[in-house]
Amino acid sequence: MSALLPSFLALLLLLLLTVPTTPSSLKWTNLTATSTSTSSTTSSPLLHPTSYTLPAGETLGILGPSGAGKSTFLLSLANLAPNSIATTGTVTTGVSPCHLLQTADVAFLSQTDTFFSQLTVAETLTVAANLQSTTPPPPTLLNTLGLTTSLHRRVGRQTGAAGGLSGGEKRRLSVAIETIGSKSVILADEPTTGLDSSQAGMVVKLIKDLAKARGVAAVMTLHAPRHSVYKMLDHVMLLGPRGVTVYTGPTAQVEAYFAKLGYKCEERNVAEFLIDLVSVDTEDEEQRVKDVERIGERKQAGEREGIAGLKR
Repeated sequence: MSALLPSFLALLLLLLLTVPTTPSSLKWTNLTATSTSTSSTTSSPLLHPTSYTLPAGETLGILGPSGAGKSTFLLSLANLAPNSIATTGTVTTGVSPCHLLQTADVAFLSQTDTFFSQLTVAETLTVAANLQSTTPPPPTLLNTLGLTTSLHRRVGRQTGAAGGLSGGEKRRLSVAIETIGSKSVILADEPTTGLDSSQAGMVVKLIKDLAKARGVAAVMTLHAPRHSVYKMLDHVMLLGPRGVTVYTGPTAQVEAYFAKLGYKCEERNVAEFLIDLVSVDTEDEEQRVKDVERIGERKQAGEREGIAGLKR
């Protein structure tokens, strides 16, 4: 694995020299998402109003149990929500006064990797670069992502020794593509999917370093991250069931915040502690009601404190 971890300093110098970017913060105000599915007679909230300002060059991780709306929030933030979801609110960057992000401004890494299966890795990167009138990622970045030895392999599965890419390799190729060009914000929906723990940490660090080097904000959803990955985050957003924001703020302050509310973190993995705080027991109705009430109390406490990203 050490071969996959060259000097990040050299990588960042290359990026700074080849991709000039104006420092750009990311701000969302009263961002909401509601289901407009015709199968329901009434609209259903998927994301309750949330506001926050993420400074330029800093990284925010979105945590929460399944069904909390992490991906819905990210799609709403990117102005990429499907027609079945109606979004309201404003999302702006430090370089764009538009009330919603423009697709050209966003480097978006989705959960699914979609490629032309007959193209090689090198051809895929060349096509992606040509479409944006720029150059493919530098060799240092490809080496960092472990793609150097796969450059001449086809993406799709083939028989024989020269088969297609693995799931993890496709994920890393997606990361490489999204680093092409100059974007004002980086959004990643579970970028560690399909990666082992070591490579997952490497990818999160890469995104964090890219955001810092380019002076842009980065937001990513993370599913049960390891503590080593959690510690890389500058800010954390904790979502409860159906998109209730329980906390959004600096990672360094989250433990003290919940300790003040009577919930002291006794675990080494703070991310697990946070997710447990907003999880609901769906097997026991009595416990489920208590869990929902507890989450509501934490949300209200956050509104009073002005720290949960609801007043910022």
